[in-house]
Amino acid sequence: MIEIDTVSLREAGNDIIALSGSYRDNITSAFQRISNMPSTTGEWTGPAATKFAVIANLDSQQYRKFASALEAYGKVLVASADEIEVLCRNIKYQ
Repeated sequence: MIEIDTVSLREAGNDIIALSGSYRDNITSAFQRISNMPSTTGEWTGPAATKFAVIANLDSQQYRKFASALEAYGKVLVASADEIEVLCRNIKYQ
């Protein structure tokens, strides 16, 4: 007999979705701060700071893609739990 804990599977998926949102917010905030350093906040100024901010902004795309991939994985877990429950109900009533 195969046993699957769909409640835990769904909870894990929802946790991953929520955490990916927090991760995305933190990444957005961090890269916004880096972007503002040379021009707005002035922690680091000059050509090197500007170049770093531009490069960091390009790198931020990878972090955002990772957040999207995490969120998608969480959604797959939730959808899988739903599908498994439907299958089990259908088998039970046949």
